[in-house]
Amino acid sequence: TPVAHFDPVQLAGTTVSSASLHNFEQIERLQVRVGDTVVVEKAGEIIPQVVSMITAKRLGDAIVIQAPDKCPVCGGEVGRETDQVALRCRNAECPEKRKQKLIYFAGRDQMDIAGLGPAVVQKLVEKNLVTGFADLYALTYDALVGQGGFTEKTFVKKPNEPSIAAQNLIAAIDASRARGLARVLAALGIPKVGTRLAE
Repeated sequence: TPVAHFDPVQLAGTTVSSASLHNFEQIERLQVRVGDTVVVEKAGEIIPQVVSMITAKRLGDAIVIQAPDKCPVCGGEVGRETDQVALRCRNAECPEKRKQKLIYFAGRDQMDIAGLGPAVVQKLVEKNLVTGFADLYALTYDALVGQGGFTEKTFVKKPNEPSIAAQNLIAAIDASRARGLARVLAALGIPKVGTRLAE
């Protein structure tokens, strides 16, 4: 998803410095360029989005935004499905796709694995401790604090002290085993299969 980054502004009580551009068709529709002055509002008073740009303030060196033809993470081919406008990496082994799938899998409405947020998932993928959903259920405390080099403050408060965070993560993963088949199906990230259809 393309995101606009700009000088911080106050918007509906918060400081905002980035906003969604939704997709590349929207960028073309708005005729937004790098360096433009844009109008931003909060959709539903929550999510900042670019709604227009101010042509009169455009400088001569504004740069046309090009849709990528390669994944910025793995360099794989990108494309869109026939019924969608979103660009997606087509490499099934893309590390970023793997990471996002794991984050989604662990989400509250899916397997609800407390402590398995983006930073922890990033670390697990970087250390090759987890490459897929099943690997989560093979994780051990020793792997978290030993093999993967998880000795940072993320997992250990003091050297030689048991990591409460690692223990809690293992317990949360174990607790997710009892979530039920509908939650597992929803967590797999099958296109168009949300919680209701999974049930």
